[in-house]
Amino acid sequence: MEAMLVRSPLASYCFTSGTGANIRVCFQDQRGRIRMSCYNEKSGWTIGTSPGSALLNNGMAVTGWNGGTKVHEISMVGGFMGDKIVERCRAGEGDWGNLIREVCKDGGDWSDGRNFPLAIPGRGIACSQIPGIAFQYWLFYQKPNTTVVEYVKQVNSPWEEGNFRSEKVYSPGASITCTSSGTGSHRVFTISSNNRLFVTEFNAGHGNRSKTRAITRTITSSPTAAISAVDDPWPVRIYFQAQGNQITEWGTDNDLEDYDVITPSVPTGKAGQGV
Repeated sequence: MEAMLVRSPLASYCFTSGTGANIRVCFQDQRGRIRMSCYNEKSGWTIGTSPGSALLNNGMAVTGWNGGTKVHEISMVGGFMGDKIVERCRAGEGDWGNLIREVCKDGGDWSDGRNFPLAIPGRGIACSQIPGIAFQYWLFYQKPNTTVVEYVKQVNSPWEEGNFRSEKVYSPGASITCTSSGTGSHRVFTISSNNRLFVTEFNAGHGNRSKTRAITRTITSSPTAAISAVDDPWPVRIYFQAQGNQITEWGTDNDLEDYDVITPSVPTGKAGQGV
C-alpha cells in the first residue's frame, strides 16, 4: 500500500450504530487511491477498504446515513456512491471564473441555485447544516482579498452575507472547514498563513461569536476536516496533518471549549477487510 499523500484532501463524517459512536476519515494515498480510517467505540481505529481512485489533490466530500450502511463520497474523476441519494442537499462548487455556484437537490432532480460573489483561485469551500433541520445552511469561502466570507440561508429566506469575522491573515487557498451540532452550535476551522489551526465558534440566532483563537500548528497548507461527533463526550473532532503522511485528531472536552489532542496519529496503514 502506498503511503498517505502529504497534504492529502481530507473528509469525515460520523454516525451511531450497535457499536456506539462511529467516525470515518477519508484521505488519499500517493497513487490517488481513496483510503478510509474507521473508528468505533468498541474496536477503536481500524482501516477500511478503498472505494476507488481520484485525481491527486482535488478535494473530496463524504457523508453517511442509515447507521453507516449508506455512504456517499464525491471526488474528482473517481469515487463511489451508496445505493441511495440523500433527498435534501446543497453542494457548493467553483467554476472556471472563480464564482461559487450552488446546485440543489430537494427531492427531485438537481437544479441550479444561487451564484455567489467571486472567490480566490485555489480556494477552500465549506458548508454545514444543523442536523435534523432542513433548509438552513452556512457557507464559507475565501474572497480574492484572502479574507473568509460567510453566507447564511434560513428557512423561507434568501441567502444573505453573514457576520463571520476573523482578524487572522490567510494565504491564498487557505483550508476552511466547519461543523454544526443539533443544538445550533457552529465551529469554523481555518489554517492561517503561519500554519496555525484556528477556530471561530458561535450559536445560531445569537450572534455571540467568539474571537478566532489558535488551537495548534499544522504542516504548511494542511487540509482539514471536522465533525460534531454523535453520542460522544467530546462532541467536536478536527482532523489535519501535523506532519507529513500523518493525520492527527484533536477535539473538545465536556465543556466544548478546550481543544486537545485525541489521537496523535490516526491509522493510515495497510487496508483491511472493511468495517
